[in-house]
Amino acid sequence: MDRTTGLYDRQAFDTRLQESTREAAQNGRPLSLIITGIDDFERVGARLGPAVSSTCVQIVVENITRTIQRIGMFTARLGWNEFGMILPATDSGEVWRMANNIVHSVRQLGLQHPIDAPRLLSISVGVATNSGHFDMDGQALWVVADQAYQRARFDHGDRVATSAE
Repeated sequence: MDRTTGLYDRQAFDTRLQESTREAAQNGRPLSLIITGIDDFERVGARLGPAVSSTCVQIVVENITRTIQRIGMFTARLGWNEFGMILPATDSGEVWRMANNIVHSVRQLGLQHPIDAPRLLSISVGVATNSGHFDMDGQALWVVADQAYQRARFDHGDRVATSAE
């Protein structure tokens, strides 16, 4: 468990992803992933220290978990400012709506970016769905979601990108 956020860690995420992939394949149900991170956050810890950056992370995580609460959802801290959600029985349309809701909810917080004020704190999100064909394992689904996340980040953030882009 991550002490700052109370979320599971990356190792627990990887284990759950493999389990969820097997369960989804057995049940013939979709499995979706959301990978998200706080935009332009790399300099915050270096310039303002761990207390400020940890507070920002806590606020964003609390907002995300309050915005999307779904039975069976598994959320973990993947890196300093990156988080992942495993969403069993969630199709591409549902995960797209959920991802847009969390981008909007973080924007609606109205928090100034700790370094780039008056810019607001925002997040980038990548989503991927295995629609039940299960020609990819959990690691392959992760790669697709992470590529979508990187696309969202490098396209000025504050948005959702999908594997279809």
